Amino acid sequence: MRVSAGKSGADNTKMWQWLQTFSLQTFKGAMFGTSEDVKYTDGLQMSVSPNREMKWSDSYKYNLGIDARFLRSRLSASVDMWYVQDKNILSTRSDDWPYSLGTGIASSNYGDIDSWGYEISVGWSDRIGRDFKYSVDMSTAFADNKIKKWNDPAVVYPWTTGVKGRSTATGTWGYKVWKGNERGDGILRTDEDFEKYWNYLQAHADAYNEYYGVDSAQPNYMGITSLDDLKKTEGILAYRDLSGKRQEDNSFHRPDGEVNGTNADVVQLKKKNASRNVNTQLRLEWRGISLSTQIATSWGSYVRKELTSMKYNAALQNNYAWWADMYSREYNPEGSIPSMYYAADKNYNNHASDFWQLNSFTMMIRNLTVGYTLPRDISAKVGMGSIRMTFSGTNLWYIVDPYRSYRSSHNSLTATYSTLRTWTFGLNLTL
Repeated sequence: MRVSAGKSGADNTKMWQWLQTFSLQTFKGAMFGTSEDVKYTDGLQMSVSPNREMKWSDSYKYNLGIDARFLRSRLSASVDMWYVQDKNILSTRSDDWPYSLGTGIASSNYGDIDSWGYEISVGWSDRIGRDFKYSVDMSTAFADNKIKKWNDPAVVYPWTTGVKGRSTATGTWGYKVWKGNERGDGILRTDEDFEKYWNYLQAHADAYNEYYGVDSAQPNYMGITSLDDLKKTEGILAYRDLSGKRQEDNSFHRPDGEVNGTNADVVQLKKKNASRNVNTQLRLEWRGISLSTQIATSWGSYVRKELTSMKYNAALQNNYAWWADMYSREYNPEGSIPSMYYAADKNYNNHASDFWQLNSFTMMIRNLTVGYTLPRDISAKVGMGSIRMTFSGTNLWYIVDPYRSYRSSHNSLTATYSTLRTWTFGLNLTL
């Protein structure tokens, strides 16, 4: 059993905030002369208002660990549980400072966050007969936190980060696609699709006006306020109208026929946008031949088809092959992908939504090494104590890939250099 406790600190803020500093602003001082013969002078700009009372934040760390072996050391287990209390965190407050101050403010020791987590590993090592040995080790970890004290923003939404009583991981929020169109996938293609969706928004607006006794609600999709204009946006994604405007208590009115990108209609697509991981190490050995590999498995995070780097008008931009199935009334009326134009340029289709969401379960072989040690009598004949050859590879295969065939989960954007699969041969000679 291992038990530890300690205190540390950090000065995670910009330098010199305890001191009033100034910066020279060339040609930004007072002006003299007339408009025909004006003379500019240099000026000084004051930095943030200093805080002479700031100090390092405090971090109290606690850890409990247990290591155990069973069954003649064939079965091993290890558990680590930790708890961290971060107090007096350096952060910039804005609620108590008037705009008339005329400058920014330095960080102050205001913020408490409690974090906790665990790490678990289990291993089995044994042999079959005299020559065959094997071992399997698996490990996983979990972490979360809760804000105990913070400078809460004035407006708090369900998805707002940095709010007292919440975790810093608020999950992923996005739109639910309206599936009342002909194909049930949320892509507006035909006039009938547009009319159905507009009638859906109109019905919500009418119900809102009747419920609140007003006539202010009108259909509105991302700033488009007429059916004729909406029909011009072929290949656009339609989102569900799930709520109205925010009320003073941070709740929302009932659906009002508007889906205008103000986030009032989003839902939590993932409760915690943090993946769970299990790493597995497998080792085999038989008469000088050995094999070891690491298999990484993860799930639980929000994964979507990658749209960040797409451009519909960039000649030198890489794009994924699945964009070839983009819907076009003229060129590809059977297309299953929304319009790139309304994602890359207008940003209508690029919102986080369940349309682009993928199953996040991933399993990959990160590395694999095969080795062979020559028998000692053969090594001795060439004057060597031992000779061992190894052949290894990294970033080898995705057993399960949420992106399927169009890219590796390990790569980033289409415009960046891809992660390479590498092979290495090694020769170890011992005298």
